[in-house]
Amino acid sequence: MRQSNPYELLSVSPGASEAEIRSAYRRQAKSVHPDVNDAPDAEKQFIALQAAFNQLLERTQHPHQSGSAQTQPPLDPEAEARRRESVLRTNQRKRERDRRRRASRGGRTRAEARRAQTENERLRQEVERRRAARRQAEHNS
Repeated sequence: MRQSNPYELLSVSPGASEAEIRSAYRRQAKSVHPDVNDAPDAEKQFIALQAAFNQLLERTQHPHQSGSAQTQPPLDPEAEARRRESVLRTNQRKRERDRRRRASRGGRTRAEARRAQTENERLRQEVERRRAARRQAEHNS
């Protein structure tokens, strides 16, 4: 996932449409997302994937711009502040929506549910071991 070419990272051709880019991003995100990928650098991989997706999406939506910071006019500080606030509100709404969804699922992601299941199995084994030891002690006395 250390590729710098966003087309290679998303496995799409340079002439890919917005729908193809979105589809490729979703497909890749399902395997790279830190909730399902236990790799130590899963978060970095996901961030790189998001950056590539945003970069390609920007190119498809504004093909006449080269993407260079020098060709874009400087933003008005107040407009930039309003844009950032808007982005923060949008992200906050998304986090709240995701929190409500998790609450409706018992508050667990797949990885958390897998860890909880493993812990429950370990506890069941411990309880069974103690019961067997107690039965053995009662039988011996």
